[in-house]
Amino acid sequence: MECNAHPTYPNPTIREALCEIHFRLPEGQSWQPALFSRFFRRIESEFPVMEPVTEAGFQLQLHSGRAEFAPPRSRMRYRHADRPLLLQVSDSILTVNMLPPYTGWQQLHSDIDHAWAWADEVFQPAGITRIGLRYINIIPQLAEEPAGDWLAPNDFVAAAALASLPGFLSRAEVRYSAQTRTIVTVAGAADADSSHFLLDIDCITEQPNDDLLPLDPTLTELHDRVWSVFAGFLTPRYHMHLQGGSQ
Repeated sequence: MECNAHPTYPNPTIREALCEIHFRLPEGQSWQPALFSRFFRRIESEFPVMEPVTEAGFQLQLHSGRAEFAPPRSRMRYRHADRPLLLQVSDSILTVNMLPPYTGWQQLHSDIDHAWAWADEVFQPAGITRIGLRYINIIPQLAEEPAGDWLAPNDFVAAAALASLPGFLSRAEVRYSAQTRTIVTVAGAADADSSHFLLDIDCITEQPNDDLLPLDPTLTELHDRVWSVFAGFLTPRYHMHLQGGSQ
C-alpha cells in the first residue's frame, strides 16, 4: 500500500484492491440498459472487452435497518487491454478492480479518478452517495500454523480467533458514525492442508441524506483508514514477508 506516509512493499499480499462508487442519477431519470454500451464506446480504446456478469438469485440487503431481498442487478465488466484492471458497472454503481500485481495506491487512485471521469461524462450523475475501498489480502500459511503466527490481535480480531485451528472465521463491523463503517474479515479454510489466510478490509463512507460525497478527499480518508487497520495486523514475520524476506 502506498501513500505519502505509507510504505510500498515489494512483495504485497493483495489479491484484489477495489473501489465501489454508488451514484445518484438526476431526478426523474432511471437506469437504462443502453448505458452499458454507451459507456463501452467511451472506454473501448483502453478497455476493449465487455462481458456480462451473472449474479446468483436474489440478494439479501439491509435497508433502513431491515433485511430485504433484492433482485439481482444487471452488471457489465470491462477488461483493460494491457493491465490486470477491470471496470464494472451496474445500476448506479461503478467498481474499479485492480488485480495482482498491485502497483500501489497512486496508480489505483489515478485509475479510480479516470474511471469516474468517464462515468460522469456518460451517466451524468447528480453526485456520489457512497464510496467503499476494499483490500483483499491472501497471506501464506505453512501446515498446522495458526494465523496468529502472521497476524497480531487488535481491535478487529480476537487473539482466540488467531489461535484457532483451520476453519475459523472472524468478522467485525464497526460503525464510527452514521456515515462511516469498517468491515474486517479474517478467515482460514477448513481444510488442514490450506496454504493461505484471508485478511479482508472494507472501509465505507456513505451519505444517508441529500448530501453528496466529494471523490478525492473521501478516497484519501478511506485509504488512510484501510492502512490504519492493516498496520494493526502487522507482525515482524508478516512485515518480513512483505519486504520479500525469508519466512
